[in-house]
Amino acid sequence: MATQSDILTFNVQTKDVFILVSGTTSITNPKKYTIIPNDVYIYPNSGDIVENLDPQFTESNFDGQEELPVLFNGEIIPQEAAIQLINESNKNRQDVNVMSGGGSVIGVIGIQTTPRSPGWGKLKSGLTDENLLTLMVDYIEGGYYHQSHAKGLNNNSQYIMKDSGETLWGVDRCAGNTEGLQHNSTKNTLGIKFWSTIDKISGYGGYADFSRSIKTSAWNYDAHPVIQKGWPRLYLPTKRNTNTNDYNIMLSTFTQYALSQMNSMLNSNFNSYKDLKSLILNDSRLKFLWLRATWNGTGWFSKFASNKTGVIWAYHNGYNTPDSLIIWDLNHRLSFHNDLITHDVKRIAELLGVTNTQAI
Repeated sequence: MATQSDILTFNVQTKDVFILVSGTTSITNPKKYTIIPNDVYIYPNSGDIVENLDPQFTESNFDGQEELPVLFNGEIIPQEAAIQLINESNKNRQDVNVMSGGGSVIGVIGIQTTPRSPGWGKLKSGLTDENLLTLMVDYIEGGYYHQSHAKGLNNNSQYIMKDSGETLWGVDRCAGNTEGLQHNSTKNTLGIKFWSTIDKISGYGGYADFSRSIKTSAWNYDAHPVIQKGWPRLYLPTKRNTNTNDYNIMLSTFTQYALSQMNSMLNSNFNSYKDLKSLILNDSRLKFLWLRATWNGTGWFSKFASNKTGVIWAYHNGYNTPDSLIIWDLNHRLSFHNDLITHDVKRIAELLGVTNTQAI
């Protein structure tokens, strides 16, 4: 039986990612499954196949989304692989500063935060876009992964990462076709610049032709083994350990990509709610929340924005100040009961310095 922790991807739009977060479904004919591009697939707990989904767990078409300009094509990174990379990266973060003092938001959220955790209280009003993406990179996103790193990992890790490719900051070079150099796609100058800079400094540039087109499960470890002097698995490039010019190029292209994704999704979902859209864009804390929401794809973004149960509903039902909307937003994300989103809420709440964390 499918549970609340199951993660599904639906082919509603070519680039959509939608996460099933509640309810159960009937299971028939359990069998081995294959992940097929542009088809329905599941990362199940037990290997079961989910069929006959209740209508409440299916997505409807969202007007205008077929026009979304996706700068880094495809999914950013398969969700289960993202959980593993992020959780393991967090154990190895040494290049961050511990903050003291209170934060910028006081409210009640349904998860315990850790005062004085790395980044505590750093997410405040008045930050620049680059400030926001630096926080994303330093405190939330996972580190570097290359297909060759899977050699020698335990079987579970190899299984989880099997559909992933070279990845940094949650952007998957292979699975996402982030340079637009596969499948007769249009070249993506942002993606090419992002990855060519990484090729220059990661030690894996010699594998570039293979890295952009071969996923972990098909990688030839004998021909292309781990490069001992290259970036290790989960390496986190920062301003302090990377050539300044190279780091600035990576951060700049990453920032442009994330902002383009967010603005496209905001325009698709909030154009009829200009006051709410303005509130989000003019408060860097809210902007950060919606930047992060783009990682879950256009389908999830639209459901989260919904005028029936989402942020649009909340805004018109009394949560119309930045602080009140932030607290409502964090709690609403927790209601999805999804490991990756719950991880995000804890990290974001700590960046905000949310001090009142009584269970609700």
